[in-house]
Amino acid sequence: MRRPVLYLCAVLGMSATSMKLHASTLLDFSFAAPGISGSGAFTASLVSGDTYLLTDISGLLNGSPMTLLAPADFGGNDNNVYTSAPFLDDSGFSFNAGSTEDFNIYYDPSLTSYFYCEHTAPFSCMTGDLPLTSFTLSAVPEPGSAFITLGVLGLLVIRRGRRPFSN
Repeated sequence: MRRPVLYLCAVLGMSATSMKLHASTLLDFSFAAPGISGSGAFTASLVSGDTYLLTDISGLLNGSPMTLLAPADFGGNDNNVYTSAPFLDDSGFSFNAGSTEDFNIYYDPSLTSYFYCEHTAPFSCMTGDLPLTSFTLSAVPEPGSAFITLGVLGLLVIRRGRRPFSN
């Protein structure tokens, strides 16, 4: 009975790694500039290659919750992110932090720097474009990696069980 259970664990673990477990991907982010600091996680859907469209944001900007704005809501944002540097394009992503403050975070390729713009009225940038001192983006490991480990361990146990004992 023990051996069929081990085979089942190994097969299930390995087959689960070939399935897409989530329709979306989680990406951790953080950014900072004098007077502002934000961090959290994006939920994103694959567009193609290394391009993802942000569909949700969960994070805080200076203690205020962030709410993702739809593409083109502010600063010409397209809400696209990339898994390789520079991670953003010149349209960037936009979010609301608090009831009246909207922000656009983007990358300027001509200056090779990240910037942000804050506004309190539609389509106006009250602060001007201000540089960020840091911006990071990293993929959150998917649960599938745990299935890979389970499958490999199951196969090792099965293989170990087949070896004759020697004293």
